[in-house]
Amino acid sequence: MLHRHRVLFFTLIILSSALFAQPFEFFPGAKYDPKIPTLKSSVGHDHAERITMHHETENYLFALDQASPLLQVVRYAETWEGRALYYLIVASEANQARVAEIKAGMQKLADPRKISASEAEALIKALPAITWLTYGVHGNEISSTDAALLLAYHLVAAQNDSLTQKILNNSVVIIDPMENPDGRDRYVTFLRQMQARWPDPDPNAAEHNELWPSGRSNHYMFDMNRDWFANTQPETRGRTRIYLEWFPQVFVDLHEMGFNQTYYFAPPALPYNPNMTAAQHEWLSRYGQNNAKWFDRFRFDYFTREVYDSFYPGYGEGWPIFQGAIGMTYEQAGADGLVIRREDKTLLRYRDGVQHHFISSLSTAEMTASNREAMLRYFYEYRRSAIEEGARELVKEYIIPPGNDPSRAARLAALLMQQGLEVKRAEAAFTNTQARDYIERKLQTKNFPAGTFIVPLAQPGKRLLKTLMDRHTDMNPEFIKEQTLRAEKRQGDEIYDVTGWSLPLLHDVECYAAELVSNVRARVLTESPKPQGLVGEQAHLGYLIAWGKNNVAAALADLLRQGVRVHTTDKEIAQQGSVYPRGSLLIKVKDNPDDLHERMKKLSSDYGVEVTSVNNSWVTGGVNFGSAHVQYVEPPRLAMAFT
Repeated sequence: MLHRHRVLFFTLIILSSALFAQPFEFFPGAKYDPKIPTLKSSVGHDHAERITMHHETENYLFALDQASPLLQVVRYAETWEGRALYYLIVASEANQARVAEIKAGMQKLADPRKISASEAEALIKALPAITWLTYGVHGNEISSTDAALLLAYHLVAAQNDSLTQKILNNSVVIIDPMENPDGRDRYVTFLRQMQARWPDPDPNAAEHNELWPSGRSNHYMFDMNRDWFANTQPETRGRTRIYLEWFPQVFVDLHEMGFNQTYYFAPPALPYNPNMTAAQHEWLSRYGQNNAKWFDRFRFDYFTREVYDSFYPGYGEGWPIFQGAIGMTYEQAGADGLVIRREDKTLLRYRDGVQHHFISSLSTAEMTASNREAMLRYFYEYRRSAIEEGARELVKEYIIPPGNDPSRAARLAALLMQQGLEVKRAEAAFTNTQARDYIERKLQTKNFPAGTFIVPLAQPGKRLLKTLMDRHTDMNPEFIKEQTLRAEKRQGDEIYDVTGWSLPLLHDVECYAAELVSNVRARVLTESPKPQGLVGEQAHLGYLIAWGKNNVAAALADLLRQGVRVHTTDKEIAQQGSVYPRGSLLIKVKDNPDDLHERMKKLSSDYGVEVTSVNNSWVTGGVNFGSAHVQYVEPPRLAMAFT
């Protein structure tokens, strides 16, 4: 009996090994150029045989770049942990030779104010359309990156294939293969540690139960699929910057969801953001229908119009929508490893997810290439109609005065500029007689000082601007009615995620929605604004910085990072004709670096803080510098405990 059990055990091992060693055709019948390196020849495993890590992805991208004139690799940013972020430009040799011309043409179409209708028509006739495919913003949603590598290989290596030729000739495909390398490598490391010699399909196996911290977020545990307009992370800032270089017509963010699901693609679920256009809804349906055609061909299951809405503008598909793209989320059931057993007793393999994402990516690129001129004309009309729409809106502009904390106002203005939105700064004081404040919502006559920021709605990015700046964004009435009924039945709501994000309220700045265009000379800003700092002469005793503004907190953090000794007071200090409130900073010359004055000058410039030089410690009110109320600021030391 023991002998028979051993034979059975080793037979199962052999069968299991064979199961994952069998070659698999992701695109049956495709013939590939042997001169183009495969993933296996570059990193040692084939597509979906293992989960590809960041350094392996780098190796393969460089190999493809060297081997094919149809592909360029561009490094665009760096993660917190120092890993490079890349995107691929995949196009015909003719289009590769005019990448700079294509980008310039897209930027012209994106601002119809700067070209005539005839110039726009000439660009529409001449330019390829842009499909942007981005993969793996959540590091533990793993199949998308390997699908991206497979797509890149297929587009440059497939031989005698009319579909790839159409895609290469009529479009440029931008592939961002790994949005979150830090999270992905964290997850894949966990997975490789937890797996046995052969993958275990049991959902209870250790490999399918990820430990904290998961690979979903980036290094600082930030979900970058909520960061597209907040722009807080270096990865996101890199992506928004290059997006505004290309202005794609189609943008897809590829994800994973629970392993018992199937596949999701557009059209999205309710609620729709009201700033989406009818043309966008039509194109979303058309792209969905093309995906459905391909999925039917391969007998892949899918669903649409459920779960995933397009309401919040901070998603990877949401922000591009309001720039004029057909923005879409694709969700594949994730195997949480190489194979998992689903509730219906079928096995979901990693290669299934890779193939599904690969086919949906190819379908999307096909749809864009097949409708090249229509997509370019749609995009131009989207941006042109936004200007007209902005001119007709009740609200004509948003007015952001410097207020009590100019650093906050400047930060909001800079953030809007990072989205490609036009911001002006008034060169003189002015009055607007129809300004409605954000808090009490009163229409009033309001005087504004020079330096006030003015953001007009009559601009190509109007729909994004309105989405970000409005105090409230309406949901579809039928959706609200359904959620009310669900609440009465004690059922959960169906909103996917975020419901509120008004930037003036988030930044806590004074802001007005003006129903009249301000009559003032205002300059369009080309560089992000920041408050001007001020620092006195080299001090004998120290430097004072009044507390109370956001930029002072940032400056304090910088000083502590530098190892500069800082004191703070819990009572006010009156000195040299000024009153410094509780929390103000005192940086003494004593016990600090010899180059303290140079550091304070740089601090003032970097953060726009006013630094007062102190040569006489006598105070006219409040506490003295040597009081027990003036205390050393201990640099914080953070601990994170987890089990």
